[in-house]
Amino acid sequence: MKVNDQIHGREWSKLPLYDPERVLRSLKNIPVRFIPGGRHPQWAGLRTNSLKEVRQALDATIFTFGMSQALGINARLILHEAEDFDFLVSWVDGEWSNTCPVQLKELVPDHLNPTADLNQLFAELARYPRPTDTNAAIKLNRAGKFDPNVLQIPDLPFKELWFLGSSSPDRTEWFLYRALNEPRIFEFRFPT
Repeated sequence: MKVNDQIHGREWSKLPLYDPERVLRSLKNIPVRFIPGGRHPQWAGLRTNSLKEVRQALDATIFTFGMSQALGINARLILHEAEDFDFLVSWVDGEWSNTCPVQLKELVPDHLNPTADLNQLFAELARYPRPTDTNAAIKLNRAGKFDPNVLQIPDLPFKELWFLGSSSPDRTEWFLYRALNEPRIFEFRFPT
């Protein structure tokens, strides 16, 4: 997952770093709680056009927090979008600074698009340039139990493929599944 590109590294090192745990804990101070749970339908799903960036930033924050928990690293989020990625995850490993670009996709809830499926997302991801050091992350925003054994993942150009989802109705329990290199499922709690 390491990307040590000196040119990009210098550019990316100038961008602000966000502690995902701190950001997620600060959400409890927002009057309308949207994660976990939620009181207002627009906030609960963050589905209005004006909230799209907020929803994507929240998903990136949860993913980065999950990476910290899963890999035992002190990951930080960089909100920077480019042609082939939506955000960056940064951490220090010994003397090395690492920055990993992540392309984020979502399997939307059934009520928004009941015909959407992972094969459609895989087809979108397959169109990205090859090879890439970018990781792909798919947020599974559907009810039901996640079974990685039934996945049929095609050849994708990404360095790693991750699946992120909530494993409890109140969105306090989450999982992160690393699908390509040493597949493994990690579980973590939303920080409260």
